[in-house]
Amino acid sequence: MRRFEFKTVRFRHGFGKRLLGDNYDESFEAMLAQHGQDGWDLKTAIQEPLRTVLIFSREVQHEAKN
Repeated sequence: MRRFEFKTVRFRHGFGKRLLGDNYDESFEAMLAQHGQDGWDLKTAIQEPLRTVLIFSREVQHEAKN
């Protein structure tokens, strides 16, 4: 049976970026890329006033049994 683990990340936008409407800059893209490299798959994003809550999942790798 496949098993999954989940992770929640709270990405804070700078107040100035929020005022300019530029919430998702290179630092946001770099954070997403790093999680992707680590095997995490973005499931959903929830926009809040000063941050975005991201929910990731990845399949748990089973260790071989002897």
